[in-house]
Amino acid sequence: KIPTIIIPGNHDSKRLTLFKDFLCHLNLLLVDDLSRFYEPFVLDSEEPCYFYIFPYLSFYELKTYLEELFPIQLKNLQGDLTYSKLFSFAVSQLREVKRPAFFLGHFAVERGVFSGEETLLRGIGSEEVLPLSSLAVFDALFLGHLHRMQNPAKGVYYSGSILPYSFDEAGHSKGVWFFEWKDGKMVREERVFLSPTIEMVTVKGTFEEVIKSPSCKAFVRVILEDEMPIFNAFER
Repeated sequence: KIPTIIIPGNHDSKRLTLFKDFLCHLNLLLVDDLSRFYEPFVLDSEEPCYFYIFPYLSFYELKTYLEELFPIQLKNLQGDLTYSKLFSFAVSQLREVKRPAFFLGHFAVERGVFSGEETLLRGIGSEEVLPLSSLAVFDALFLGHLHRMQNPAKGVYYSGSILPYSFDEAGHSKGVWFFEWKDGKMVREERVFLSPTIEMVTVKGTFEEVIKSPSCKAFVRVILEDEMPIFNAFER
């Protein structure tokens, strides 16, 4: 019954949260809408913390939710609607931000480093990178989507994927963040490194050199440096 918050990302099906109403009784909170953004999840402790949860939503999903919640205010938005504009509007409708305010979301923000394997966020397109200014109201941002573990700006944290998903990630350290918050400020932030069960290896060389490589259980990318065609490569 350790309080655990899970949000779906752009790779995930909404079926992930099918039994969310049952699982919440075990302190397992699965959030796939804006219900916990405008009524933040409160972690009860000696010093309560407030989690404003914003799962991945496509442009049309976000627009539909906001039309239901703020039909009049949304109509007053000037110009063409973009994802960034919708997102900034959603944040602006918070009546009161209780402290400490932690934002959980699945977005790419400016200054974040892409690893090359992230797929585009469907329905966001060129507006997929959100400005940090639109999130300045929060004390810390805990984000998903970018696969590299990083801290691109003060108070902004990506754990990244705990498994590598491409050979470009072969040299990246994988892990999670550990935080300690006390008396209204972050007193400890620590990267906890993990050893993934999946390994990516790149082997370079001529065909004769490559076939002499030691066997391993990793996923292997081979870069052949031969200048001439290799005959019967599969059989050999």
